[in-house]
Amino acid sequence: MTQFKSPAKINVGLFVYKKQSNGYHPLNTLFFGINLFDYLYIEKSPDFHLSCDDPNIPIDDNNIITKTWKLFSSLCQTKTSLKIHLEKKLPSQAGIGGASGNAALILWLLNELHNCIFDDTTLSSIALKIGADVPFFLKPTPCFAQGIGEIFTSFDIKQKVYLVLIKPKFSIKTSEAFLYLDHVERETKIINKSQIENIFKNKQFHSLQALLSNDFELMPNIFNDIFEIKQKFYNLNAKYSSLTGSGSCIYGIYSSKKEAIKAYRSLSLNYETYLCETLLNHSPEFLNQMALKIIKSI
Repeated sequence: MTQFKSPAKINVGLFVYKKQSNGYHPLNTLFFGINLFDYLYIEKSPDFHLSCDDPNIPIDDNNIITKTWKLFSSLCQTKTSLKIHLEKKLPSQAGIGGASGNAALILWLLNELHNCIFDDTTLSSIALKIGADVPFFLKPTPCFAQGIGEIFTSFDIKQKVYLVLIKPKFSIKTSEAFLYLDHVERETKIINKSQIENIFKNKQFHSLQALLSNDFELMPNIFNDIFEIKQKFYNLNAKYSSLTGSGSCIYGIYSSKKEAIKAYRSLSLNYETYLCETLLNHSPEFLNQMALKIIKSI
């Protein structure tokens, strides 16, 4: 079997607006891919088969990988069956898009194995049918996102950002998080693109504290836990700290790799902790060029 990898993401700032008649919530956020990965071992097979090393992950029709394969097969009216084993390294219900990244990888791979039957625009539309975060994982670079997370504007950044990520013991179901926000009045905020680009360009990450937040941090059942972890980040010299997505992961941004490593060593004594950095290119094609060549040759 050939090894492929799908990355995680973080949201820097996440403003969620009132639910629309279609059931979706418009949002405004900045997406970064990060160098934490799930690993998928894949080979062509007479029949589709999915397995996973984590017994808590469903491998039936409810799995997003299976849904992606079925949707693609129905749209192109042919089946390229795959045997897939998911090595689950990314925490679930964490707000880092692990499942969405898996789906984007399989969607991209199936399209490649069908000689790119769908162009980039169509593939992104298919991705949106699978999940709101899936289109981002087909993109190559960090970007601002609007709509339900599928309208992208490029973000001009040339350097990596160093992070420490904590997965608390609690998890957050996305549906419950959005349900809470439906009953809370919030100030309508937007992300100022040029202002944020300037902050990242000059590494003035501390300035983000006055400009950005994550609306999901308002949930009362987790507010104190999030606040406590964010304070630990700031006590260890983080320049900005936030919940990512609808949670439950919380990250701290550091001005250097050295400071991030120092914080990681301290926090890992008491938390499930990850040391990572942003990716300047997180697309499936860039991350899996050699794997694609191997599976195409078989």
